[in-house]
Amino acid sequence: MYLGNSPSRRNLIESTVRTPLRGVVGSLTVPFGSSSVTVISVLQGERVPQLFSGTPLVILLIGTACSLLLGALTQSFSLRRLQSQRHVLHSTRRLHEERSVSQTLQRALLPDEHLDFPGVEIATRYRAGTHDLEVGGDWYDAFAVTDDTVLFAVGDVSGRGVAAATVMSSLRYAIRAYALRGDNPASILDGLGSIVRTEREQCFATVLVMQLTVSTGELVVASAGHLAPIIVDSNGSRLVALHVSPPVGVDSPHAVQSVTVSLERGSLLFAYTDGLVERRGELIDDGLNRLTQQLKGSEISIDHLVDSVMQHMLPGEVSDDVALLAVRILVGGSDLTYSRRFSRDAHSIEASRRFLEESLRRSSRATLSEITSDAVLLSVSELATNAIVHAQSAFRVRIDVSQTGTVRLEVTDDGGGIPQPRTSNAKESGGRGLQVLDILASRWGVHTSENPPLTAVWAEFD
Repeated sequence: MYLGNSPSRRNLIESTVRTPLRGVVGSLTVPFGSSSVTVISVLQGERVPQLFSGTPLVILLIGTACSLLLGALTQSFSLRRLQSQRHVLHSTRRLHEERSVSQTLQRALLPDEHLDFPGVEIATRYRAGTHDLEVGGDWYDAFAVTDDTVLFAVGDVSGRGVAAATVMSSLRYAIRAYALRGDNPASILDGLGSIVRTEREQCFATVLVMQLTVSTGELVVASAGHLAPIIVDSNGSRLVALHVSPPVGVDSPHAVQSVTVSLERGSLLFAYTDGLVERRGELIDDGLNRLTQQLKGSEISIDHLVDSVMQHMLPGEVSDDVALLAVRILVGGSDLTYSRRFSRDAHSIEASRRFLEESLRRSSRATLSEITSDAVLLSVSELATNAIVHAQSAFRVRIDVSQTGTVRLEVTDDGGGIPQPRTSNAKESGGRGLQVLDILASRWGVHTSENPPLTAVWAEFD
């Protein structure tokens, strides 16, 4: 910076670099009082090129193009996402519809859980797998062939969905047709081979057929690829030793073979599908051992037994369906026994009366007078009401007709307590059940259990 108009050394006021300046320099003179000041500068470092005048327009065009491209990509991704959501929704709806059809078909094909036949006590359970949207082909069946013969079947069709449920229905009705024609269990399984062919239906089925003669306890068992049933009696619990033939639908040059075993009074017969005992990462023998141990000491009611088995063998979610059927032999010679479980429902009171009337009608030994018959029916109504109102549970009605014609009625609930007779005044509508029973029955009493909770009130009528 110089005082004056010329950059002479004597006029230098201030300098930040060595003078004289060299290179590309610039100067500026400005008035300063009566004189002037000259400022000279020089560029230090590289020179930055100057942007041309069209730079903002180019930046605007590039930004607009990028925005349009980004918008197009966003719209494309949104359309693909919408299409994927629609596809998933459609697939889910279709799977739910197919599952609904399969479940409806399976429920229609499975018999009523409250089965009853003279001389036996039956409990069944079915549990669908939870890791798959489709229903499997597990099933059970029980029906009377004659007045003294009952046939039981348990099966498992490979695969899932409507196809498996359809094959299951074909097998179930074919078994009934063959049995009512008079075929034995082995012949029944031989006949099923013409209904299911692996190369045609793309599936096969394991089937267990058992025929019980109630009066003698003779049981004929045949298996086509199915797990052996378990018998629990005074000798303990054990698998039935039988020859297992190939599954239904698989060609075999050999005919199905059956075995015959004798069941004593109080024996338990337990059949099931593989979902109850198979677990990933362990041998199936381990599951069978757990099941046989669980069935030991099965003197508890058959309903508590099957519930206990389901709870201990299937503590959490399972991927495979499970069907099981338990049968207890109630007769051992001359007695006739009828048993049925009823739900906790007001309609069950009337249903239990109808069941008792039908059971007495079946038995020619129950030569009770009209007054005594009415007393038995009134007693079952009172005891069923007690189970629903006070125990607040489902209940089982059992009636035994001895060779002498004595009728023994027993109503069992899950209450676990001891019912106490109480005094009711004239204005109360209830509270007289045990008082009525004491008047009507020849003898009566109560059995209880704490584990599991159980109350059984019995009464005998001569």
